[in-house]
Amino acid sequence: MNCPRPHLYFSSLPRTAVNRHPHVLLVGSHQPRLLKSLEGWPKHWPGARNFLIKFASPDAEALAQLPSNGFDLVVVGGEVQPVNAELIEQLVRVARQGLISLC
Repeated sequence: MNCPRPHLYFSSLPRTAVNRHPHVLLVGSHQPRLLKSLEGWPKHWPGARNFLIKFASPDAEALAQLPSNGFDLVVVGGEVQPVNAELIEQLVRVARQGLISLC
């Protein structure tokens, strides 16, 4: 079976691991689509949440400038090509819980 675009999904964060205002990194060039991917997430938390969002280019060198474990959620846009090992390594490094969604 040929899968040109891998889908990576990790388990959701436990309620106790998420701070009141989760830090979100959106990686890609189409910012409206990346913001749309956060719509309705998450529904099981009590109370309101304000996301602290940062946009980044899909470049491993640019992501290397970001702090380790600095984001609760990393969303990578579907237009990011290619998704190579170096890019995945940088994404996992900056994601606090290793939670990555490729949309």
